[in-house]
Amino acid sequence: GFSLVVGLMDAATGIGLVFLPVLTLQLMGLDAGAYATSLIRFIGTFVFASGGLYLWGLILGKRTSSREPLYFAWVATSWIRLCVGTSTGIMIAIGELSPGWLSVPMADLSIAIFQLYLIWTGAFSLQQK
Repeated sequence: GFSLVVGLMDAATGIGLVFLPVLTLQLMGLDAGAYATSLIRFIGTFVFASGGLYLWGLILGKRTSSREPLYFAWVATSWIRLCVGTSTGIMIAIGELSPGWLSVPMADLSIAIFQLYLIWTGAFSLQQK
């Protein structure tokens, strides 16, 4: 369930940033005029790809009756989220991004830590439970 919700959240946000960048930024409480539309669309592509990893892992896992695709999606998305959360947090701290962006590092870092905790403690194992 978690993977489906987070995957859909990222995929929907990414689609919004690609096809409706101004509206999506406004929904995030950000000044859309402060950013180049092409850059926001580029970022949206990566957000969509991250969400797609969860969904792809779920689909492949269902097809093969294996948790392995979803496990590796979690490993990959944890790394992506650590990188994005850290870099956006630093950009906010040094004033390159407005505080309105705080939801990005907060969400990415908390999800990454949650996923890594489950991976490292063995709660998310490759064995079906």
